[in-house]
Amino acid sequence: LDRADGFRYLAGLANAAIRFSIDHADPVVPRFFRSPDSRTQWGGENADNQYLLAGVCGDGAYRMTGTRGTAFEFLIEVKEGFMQLGDDRIFSTVAASDLAFEKDGSFEIVFSALRPNGYTGNWIPLHADTKLIVIRQYFLDWENEIPATFYLERIGSEGAAPTPLTASSRCSTSAATVDEVLGLVRLA
Repeated sequence: LDRADGFRYLAGLANAAIRFSIDHADPVVPRFFRSPDSRTQWGGENADNQYLLAGVCGDGAYRMTGTRGTAFEFLIEVKEGFMQLGDDRIFSTVAASDLAFEKDGSFEIVFSALRPNGYTGNWIPLHADTKLIVIRQYFLDWENEIPATFYLERIGSEGAAPTPLTASSRCSTSAATVDEVLGLVRLA
């Protein structure tokens, strides 16, 4: 690698960190973000995986809906944060093969600290320190397999607008992003 490739790598990581922290880290209105991808790689990714992540908080309750698709497998992980930055605790891992699906391939999963009373469907516990839900889809035949789809909402915040960015929240988000990028530079 030459210096230009190194700068491209760093710029890709900085871009992903900024996009995630501003547009995808809101635990009130969570949205999945594809990262790493072919332009933004942290190192150690599996070439046959697609990675999605969404910011959540451990004291919330969330509902994920979607369709199974035909990908070989997918894993859903409930995590403390980014392992590359030292936040490497994984609180739960559930494989698609362990979930119940409707005949049409649709599914619902509830994420919460405690299983809701009377709820018998798919449930994944949230640890108090949870900050991310990460999905890894595994593909054996990228040209013919259909990816699963995922939609995540915080229970009680359905239809809510994203949390407005204020000057103070933008500053704290920017500071966290700078810390994240500096952490990545130290690792490189």
